Amino acid sequence: MVSQRAAILPIDDGTGNKTAVRQCVVRIKSVQSLRRTDARATPEESTGKEQEVLEYVVVQRRVWKGIEERWKLWGTTMETRLEDWEKTMNPEIDEDPAQKASPQQQKATFNIASSAA
Repeated sequence: MVSQRAAILPIDDGTGNKTAVRQCVVRIKSVQSLRRTDARATPEESTGKEQEVLEYVVVQRRVWKGIEERWKLWGTTMETRLEDWEKTMNPEIDEDPAQKASPQQQKATFNIASSAA
């Protein structure tokens, strides 16, 4: 488990039963390959080589008005690097000035894009 978060939600049904949510991110490292099957799920030839895959799966479980529900798979996400998080939290921090486009370059890019339309 890479991370987990939980929160009690301010939902009052008048009975005093609590509503809460718990979300976890799980890192899964696996070896995968692609294989075709026919309509009866009979394997045909393998169409890809095996490769190692690293995935981050998001699962969630709720307690809804005092009743605990089953885990639900929400999907996958990408790993957040510290640099990415810092850029998100501080958008005013400039990138490398050498890679930043000048106003003339931005205008030239706009003119090319608008003339192609």
